[in-house]
Amino acid sequence: MINKETAEIKISLNGEELTLSRNIRGEWDAAERTVSDEQGLIKAIARNVALRYRL
Repeated sequence: MINKETAEIKISLNGEELTLSRNIRGEWDAAERTVSDEQGLIKAIARNVALRYRL
């Protein structure tokens, strides 16, 4: 269940499993990220999930 206390969300992006984690400032980021990842896309997905579930 996703609620305000949720600190991690697992998603599938282009066949790759990613774990989005929320830091102490409330920002979401992918733990498995690399330099070649599209950081803007990952942050946009996390932001939209947070808005959808009012996190």
